[in-house]
Amino acid sequence: MVGSQAEMARVRGLKDIKMAVRWIASARGTRDRELALWNGMGVNVHTRSTWYVGSRGDEAEVLRQAGNLGAYVLVERMTWAAQANQRGLEVLVPGDPVLRTNYASALTRDGREEAVTWHDWLLSDAAQAVIAEFSLGGVRIFTPENGHNGDGRPPRT
Repeated sequence: MVGSQAEMARVRGLKDIKMAVRWIASARGTRDRELALWNGMGVNVHTRSTWYVGSRGDEAEVLRQAGNLGAYVLVERMTWAAQANQRGLEVLVPGDPVLRTNYASALTRDGREEAVTWHDWLLSDAAQAVIAEFSLGGVRIFTPENGHNGDGRPPRT
């Protein structure tokens, strides 16, 4: 979750995204996953038109709008890291496992040597290290399947 540096709801540093959206709701501040989080807490954002604004467009456009409004927004780490102009927004609630997007490799045609080789490599320690070290603008983007940062230690966020 990213938001304005002014940070009216004071969620900076929280590790629990559900708590963060509760605080935002109570402070009158911040599409599928976000709405599921709100609904899971019994908050119908459609009745909160004085402080909840739905936004259309790709994530970069939503970030631009959030920067202009001083709003909160859920955004994928890669999209955030790719923004040259972060419009006064900053990461406030990083790393809650609830927000993790999992990617998987599954063999769909057994016997194709290239596919098996690629799949096996993705699961190897070497590939897991490459995945762990991949960064954009100094921000590590992925957490490998083994949950480590490529150095044998669990991730910090």
